[in-house]
Amino acid sequence: MPATNVRSTAALALTAEEEAYRFLLEAIIEGRYAAGQRIVAETVAEELSMSRMPVRAALKRLHAEGLIIQRPNRGAIVRGLTVEEVQDIFDMRIALECLAMRVAAPRCTEAHLTRLQRLLEDMDACVGDTDTWVQRHCAFHEYLCEISGRTRLYQQIHSLYTLIEGPMRLWIEQATFRRKRARDAHQILIDALRTRDPAQAEQALREHLESTVPQIIKFLESPASQR
Repeated sequence: MPATNVRSTAALALTAEEEAYRFLLEAIIEGRYAAGQRIVAETVAEELSMSRMPVRAALKRLHAEGLIIQRPNRGAIVRGLTVEEVQDIFDMRIALECLAMRVAAPRCTEAHLTRLQRLLEDMDACVGDTDTWVQRHCAFHEYLCEISGRTRLYQQIHSLYTLIEGPMRLWIEQATFRRKRARDAHQILIDALRTRDPAQAEQALREHLESTVPQIIKFLESPASQR
């Protein structure tokens, strides 16, 4: 039976708007809706067996997040990101995550470190499954930021991850990406937090991101990313 015709128990617990939002977000991130493609609310509503109102509300959220463009009488269009916009997003991510890491370091407990180690092990357990690895990679970094206890800061970082998840997945799938190297880099972040030294923790994260971002940008500028 097609997955789109089956709602899981978890999905039933969601509001119709949240279910529509998650469905559309995943479809955009995974490329099922390509840049420039029109999204018809009526079609999505029929696919999800719900009314058009929650789908339209979900589209408004995606418009506010910059993932689609809504125009009067023309519906919703998936908005692609330019390489320059991806660079801007990563620059913002570096600034905000380094701040979160600095705040998180003195707050970090053994329970936090144990959870981070478990999240890293979860990443190790899904080698070969790009979608799951990207999700768990995001979960690892978001938890790093969550330790800071700054709710608004965390929310801003989370919204940036939503925007760059697509380019990240594309890079991992097609570029020369080494998960072993990525694992070692994330272990360094855990070890830096273990020192409880704000400057050392922030520097570790900055070096991690600043060594990764140029590789992603270079890939997005290459012909391989257009295949």
